[in-house]
Amino acid sequence: MAVAFALDQTTKQAAVVLLASGPLEVGFSRFGLIANPGGFLGFPVPLSQIVGATAAGLVFAGAGLRGAATAEVIGYGLFAGGAVGNLTDRIFHRAAFPPHAVVDWIAIPPGPTFNLADLFLVVGVLLLLLRRRTGRQIVSWSGS
Repeated sequence: MAVAFALDQTTKQAAVVLLASGPLEVGFSRFGLIANPGGFLGFPVPLSQIVGATAAGLVFAGAGLRGAATAEVIGYGLFAGGAVGNLTDRIFHRAAFPPHAVVDWIAIPPGPTFNLADLFLVVGVLLLLLRRRTGRQIVSWSGS
C-alpha cells in the first residue's frame, strides 16, 4: 500500500510541476493536467459518497488480509494505495487546482484521463477477482 501511495503522490506532484506549461504527447499517450472533481475516471459523484466508499473499501481490504495469498495481499495493497492516493488529493488542496479535485494526468486516447492511483485500483481489483475466480496462486513470493 505504501509503495502504491508514494508512487501515486510523487508522480502527481511531478506532473503538476512538469505539465504546468501544457500537455506533452509521447507516442500514442498524452500527458496533461486535468482537475477531476468527480469519482473514478471522472464520473460525477458527491464527495461524501467518495469518502464513504473509500472508507468501506479500506475496511474491506484490511479484513481480507487475514490468511490471504500473495496475489490477494498485492491486490489489496494496490487497491488501498490507490484509494488513499486519490482521497489524499481530495483532502489536501494543491495550488492551481480546485478544492477536492484529484490530479489526473495520463491519457491514452480515446480513453479517459487518469492517474496511477486509478491504475492501482483497477489492477488491484483485477488481481483479487482473478484469484477468487481461479482459486490458484497467481503471484508467488519466495521471501525468507
